[in-house]
Amino acid sequence: MATVTALLAPAAALGDDPGALRSEAEQLRAENRGLAARSREVLLELYSLETRLARAEARLAELEGASAEVERQENAARQQLRRARSDLAEAERRLASRLQALYVEGDVDPLAVLLGAESLDDALSALDGLGRFASDDREIAGDVRDARRRLEASLRRLADRRAELRALVAQASATRSTLAGAHAERSGYLAGLQGRRAFNDGRIAELVGRAAAA
Repeated sequence: MATVTALLAPAAALGDDPGALRSEAEQLRAENRGLAARSREVLLELYSLETRLARAEARLAELEGASAEVERQENAARQQLRRARSDLAEAERRLASRLQALYVEGDVDPLAVLLGAESLDDALSALDGLGRFASDDREIAGDVRDARRRLEASLRRLADRRAELRALVAQASATRSTLAGAHAERSGYLAGLQGRRAFNDGRIAELVGRAAAA
């Protein structure tokens, strides 16, 4: 038993050697200096990532707002198109009904107008009035038809713009997700560096205390 104690005593004394303890503490201080430098680099990376992430989020919000506006315009155009189609159907119905009344089933017969006119001027005036009556309806129907074409063209343009914005929103969302992931990874890495430095600080304090006691 005495022999074992004698063998262990030098090892214990070596373990509390002040020079060795201070040397280990200095190594940890050097490691901490490296950790501090690396932490500053990672912090700068985080600042850059935060700036880019803020821009990406602003861009995404802008695109989502534009997409919502295009959708609103599409809904309004669809409502106008439904009204235009209804107006066109009604205008065409009235035109067909009036032409039928004038030339087929009505009380007014162009031939009777010619035969009953007291003069050629009277006959031409009467027929011209009937023609203008039908022409007005045709003009109304034509205007509504043109409006329908314009609305349909507008809807096609809006659909193209919506598809373009959908692609841009997806791209901006992917960019934001990538930057957010990189920011989270760098933040975790920085926390690890800071945790290692804190651990080293505690170990250094312990080593310095043991060296002083030895």
